[in-house]
Amino acid sequence: MAFPFFKSEFLVYSLIVVFAAGGAMVTPNLLSAVSLLSRTNTGRNISIQSSTNSVGQILGPVLGTWLVTGGFYYPFIVAGIIVLIAISFLFFLKNPYRHKK
Repeated sequence: MAFPFFKSEFLVYSLIVVFAAGGAMVTPNLLSAVSLLSRTNTGRNISIQSSTNSVGQILGPVLGTWLVTGGFYYPFIVAGIIVLIAISFLFFLKNPYRHKK
């Protein structure tokens, strides 16, 4: 959400490298977590994860380009909204105090 406020191209490119490296480090962890979901359907679960990852890699640039043509800040606003929604889902689903009475 901070990209629109950076004035230096070098800073933007360096942060893109950091995000790409983070994505590369997360992928093996996601695959191992998905493989632990079911001992009998491991291949099916990994293939579903791989398919959804591929769909995201196709739709992401297309939707991002579409948003950029609408306005430079739109992709960042939409990404920020998606992140906030994801954090709210995580907080709601993983709230340790929800089950205690």
